[in-house]
Amino acid sequence: MPEQPLTSRTFPKELLEGAVAALADPFMLLALPAPDRGPGQEAPQVLYANAAAEGLVGAVHGSPVHTAVRRVLATGTAERLRWVRASGDDATVLDVRVTRVDAATASVVCREAAEVIPGLLVDAYRIADGAWGTLSSVLDAAPDAFLVLEVGALDESGPQPQRAVLRHYNRAAGSLVGVHEHDVGRPVHETLDATWARRLTDALARAGSAPVRYRSRAWDDDGLWSAAYDVTVVVADPVVGRVVVVLHDATDDERSHRRLEDERFLAERRASYDDLTGLLNRRTLHDHLRRTLAATGPGRRVAVLFADLDGFKAVNDGYGHAAGDRLLAAVADRLGRAARVGDVAGRYGGDEFVVVMPDVPADWSPEATLARLARTLSEPVWVEGAVLTPSATLGAYLADPCARPGDRDPLGVIAAADRVMYRLKAARADGAGLPGDARRA
Repeated sequence: MPEQPLTSRTFPKELLEGAVAALADPFMLLALPAPDRGPGQEAPQVLYANAAAEGLVGAVHGSPVHTAVRRVLATGTAERLRWVRASGDDATVLDVRVTRVDAATASVVCREAAEVIPGLLVDAYRIADGAWGTLSSVLDAAPDAFLVLEVGALDESGPQPQRAVLRHYNRAAGSLVGVHEHDVGRPVHETLDATWARRLTDALARAGSAPVRYRSRAWDDDGLWSAAYDVTVVVADPVVGRVVVVLHDATDDERSHRRLEDERFLAERRASYDDLTGLLNRRTLHDHLRRTLAATGPGRRVAVLFADLDGFKAVNDGYGHAAGDRLLAAVADRLGRAARVGDVAGRYGGDEFVVVMPDVPADWSPEATLARLARTLSEPVWVEGAVLTPSATLGAYLADPCARPGDRDPLGVIAAADRVMYRLKAARADGAGLPGDARRA
């Protein structure tokens, strides 16, 4: 017949009792319900208890197990709990350790908490002190500035900046904000300069139940930004009003962002404007004219003026391309200044310019406008030590996109104005016209 396994239920009782009786702490060995029994069919009972356990909690062989211990046993893991045992007017707080031994038994060791608490406090202090030392080292190594402030208990009105007191700061905050060790415990408005006090006041005014992050910029006397900071505000403890403010120097980020914005703006401008004259380039002029024609209603017209400089090749040949460029820039500037509000001028080719005049009446006549532009363009220009008197041939075409479907095409409309200009140029070459003369198409 096989030998029966040795368990706590078959272990010689006298040996076990001798072992546990020698323990100074109260000790119990519990008998657990059989695994095949349902819950509540058999409660755990005391299998063995030493004298200390019997005197402290009244545990004897076969007595039921305290409810608090049952809850621990249900988890099946070792746990530690506080067990308050009342006796008359006195109450004893026990430090209890419960450990499952096997499926059938569990052990319980009790100690009065009065013996344990001092040691626990010492351990807790050492742990907290070590954790704070580690945290302080980490914060001092951080590149961002950390400030811990106390502003008093928070109510619906939020933090009170005037009550803010500095409780802690890291090394970066000392360098950035200018606080020192002797400033800890003092009101913020007494320790910081006016600029930083104002920034922290603004930060505290934004504090709420959720962390807040925003960008604060510093401005110089000329109204230009000189530095930028990302400010994060976290309410760590609303009861005492403890607020953590994190300051990240975002100056380099801001410069990079603005440089990218400037580059994007310049790229968009280069794509839309002529580099030499600053007027719209051909592609953008086509897009603008297309939108203008589409937006023109019945009874209104779009005037398109086409200007071609006379004798421009002679200027390049006689004075050089730099002089020619200056002449083109001067002509473009005059076109832009002479245009009405809402008119748009563009450089269409080498020495060709186009002006789009939206929303003109059906009976509008271009002669006066063309004559005025011709006079404006013919004013002298000083270039490369010489005085040049430019002239231009201008033609006009009145587009009626509602009445003529062909006038809805910007290319066709500009080509029509171009044909008018060339007829006038040819007539001038024959001595039949004057600068600035125009005809309707």
